[in-house]
Amino acid sequence: MKPIYIPYTFIPEEVAEAGAACFGQMIVFQPSGLELPAQMVASEKKGWLDICVPITGDEGKMLSVINDYKQWADVHANGDGTRLDLHGQRKDTIPFFNESSIMRIREDIQRRIDGTDTVQEAMDPFFSARVFLHMAQEFDNKNYEIHQSVRQLDKMEHQLMKTLQGGEFNDDRMTKNTYRANSPFDFMISERIEAWSGLMLYALKLNEMSGLYVTSNRSVWTYLVENSSTGEAVLDIENIPNKKDSTKEMQDWRDYLMKKIRKYTTEPWSDVKDERMDAPIKVETDRKISFSLYIIPGENPHQFFSRFCSRKLDDSNVYKDRCKIINTMLGLFEIQL
Repeated sequence: MKPIYIPYTFIPEEVAEAGAACFGQMIVFQPSGLELPAQMVASEKKGWLDICVPITGDEGKMLSVINDYKQWADVHANGDGTRLDLHGQRKDTIPFFNESSIMRIREDIQRRIDGTDTVQEAMDPFFSARVFLHMAQEFDNKNYEIHQSVRQLDKMEHQLMKTLQGGEFNDDRMTKNTYRANSPFDFMISERIEAWSGLMLYALKLNEMSGLYVTSNRSVWTYLVENSSTGEAVLDIENIPNKKDSTKEMQDWRDYLMKKIRKYTTEPWSDVKDERMDAPIKVETDRKISFSLYIIPGENPHQFFSRFCSRKLDDSNVYKDRCKIINTMLGLFEIQL
């Protein structure tokens, strides 16, 4: 069983490394077969990420819709320069893919030329989610690149001031995680989870169900926990070393952790809740990772994440015969700077 990262399709390399320190490898969904961000390519090559593309096809159509949106958003940007709601007003529509969009007009003309202008086929319910997640990925990637550039300038300024002052200079910017405090990853969390859940439910038709879903964003964690009907904290530790400081003992603990999680998610919670889950041994390291686990007894992932989808999918019978997961676990890991 591998943990699945939620609800982002872009994950910075440092976050992928932190996830690898906790779990060994994480599954990250992609909304399309289009090119991966460079940081994620590097993380995949290192074995930290397992990239999964549940739905392929219509990539050209997706790019056309996204380009139409960008043109519209550039004209109708907010006063502060930010673009408007990516998902539009209606949850079951594609942003700016309506009767007046450039792409829709082109398709209508082509249907008339081809003589196929009959009753319009129903829109793919997953296409809107894929478009939204792709735009969110671009948004996250660009904002992270900006953050990294600003961070590099801060380091250069810090080094210059140390040189001018003879090596004595304190700067809170070098110790505070300002990116996390004002993170673009907090933008439109409920909409991200809704779109991601639709993609995940589709993936469950084709792949074995995982019982563990993890995030590095506390706001996402809080939203998921608050929307669970019942749940209990299982583990809360703060001393996991980063991947580069990992030891054989940590690898043994990761194996132990995943074995425990497999048991917790496949057996009735009342039978295993009294079994203790041990924390790893303490390792001296400059950067540590905090890690929390939360269990939702009596709900498998299909049942839990279905609550976040506005479009209800009649596919629960797909999982009855082959689903061994009966409880859902949520994980939160955070880099401690």
